[in-house]
Amino acid sequence: MHTAIALILFCTLALSKKNGMFIGLDNLPKQPFEYRMGSNEDNPNRAPVIFCGGLSGGALMFKKDNLQDTPTLCTKSSDDFYQGWINTGLLVPKITQPCLFHEIEPVFVNGSVQSKPGITVVPKDYGGHEGVTYIGTTALTGINIGGYAISLFNYLADKAGYKFGEDLRGANYDWRLGPKEYSRPNGDYHNFKNLIEETYNKNSNKRVHLIGHSLGGCYIQTFLTTYVSQEWKDKYVSSLISLAGSYLGAPMAAIEMATGTSFGIPMFDKDGVKRVMRKMGGAAWMLPTPNDEVMYITPKRNYTNSQLKEFFQDMKSPETFEIYQNEMEFGEKTKAPSVPVYCMYGVGSPTVTAAKMPEADAPTNIDVDEIIKQDGDETVPFYSLSACDAFANNQDQNKYPVVVDRFKGVTHRGIVSDAKILERVLNIVTSNK
Repeated sequence: MHTAIALILFCTLALSKKNGMFIGLDNLPKQPFEYRMGSNEDNPNRAPVIFCGGLSGGALMFKKDNLQDTPTLCTKSSDDFYQGWINTGLLVPKITQPCLFHEIEPVFVNGSVQSKPGITVVPKDYGGHEGVTYIGTTALTGINIGGYAISLFNYLADKAGYKFGEDLRGANYDWRLGPKEYSRPNGDYHNFKNLIEETYNKNSNKRVHLIGHSLGGCYIQTFLTTYVSQEWKDKYVSSLISLAGSYLGAPMAAIEMATGTSFGIPMFDKDGVKRVMRKMGGAAWMLPTPNDEVMYITPKRNYTNSQLKEFFQDMKSPETFEIYQNEMEFGEKTKAPSVPVYCMYGVGSPTVTAAKMPEADAPTNIDVDEIIKQDGDETVPFYSLSACDAFANNQDQNKYPVVVDRFKGVTHRGIVSDAKILERVLNIVTSNK
């Protein structure tokens, strides 16, 4: 009985935290469009589109082969791949939740973030749509839940005749890792490059628009600035469309690494989430760029965004800072990509920039006493969002223009389904430029 109730609650409330770094399942704005594979409207000017999601904004498939140290009630092996992120069957407290945390938690070995020995993790439906339109599935029925990019995909299909998996595709990467891992031989960037070339070839040699949400914008920008040549970009890429790109990170990432988060659900193990986040290259990549802004306040000392080393040492997680250094040494998230860029983000929403703790000498397992906020989009502060604007200072505006659109009141999660943004994206990808 309790298990059944837990499953129902997780189906309806899973990951519903207002200001977290992770993409929530059911707290996203309601999706106004029905699921469909295209329409009778066919805009001949449409150019192919590839979408990259943010941190946790992509379904992941797991396959186990003698995974060690598994918690009680968890299996060591599986016959085939199954959807691990995210599946309601893996969200039952004290029963299957420990399995999820054990399986999704990476390890840091020889300067590289990677899956544990005995488990293989791959993106779901790479180059298709199911890995980004929905990021969750129900355990018993296999029904998709947690609509993410489905509004964007359906809008483009409805209004311009885009076809899922043909000229409208998802590049669902392993967001647990970071740019160093993406760039290794046969890594995510290798696959991304091949997908762009394949999409170009399948669509009459039309250059491809790359849409990145949140960390997805950084994923694309770093790919463009470190992995491919200018000649390649000029041939294959039409533009980078950045939706709430977090180019200077977000203090919320550090705060949640310190205190954990239950995503607003009492049954969700925030210590398990904290443990996983501290090992993730993607979460480290989202840490705020060093500056003198205070992000964490305790009775004995304050920590600025430039004191991440001391911050993680005091929370007894020095390896997290090593992971941060490992990822930040590879590429610059503020380097101009030298392709046309469309920066879109929300402003005017109070956004967490610091947390005050009531008693602790160091940031560990206690609740936040007070949140300090500045302008932003509820998740990423304005100074990080507007770093996209600065690309204009470092690339040829005649050849690679940077266009900035700010939308008052549009939130970090809401930007992927807001009607104004969808219309703006449609106008860009059908402009025949």
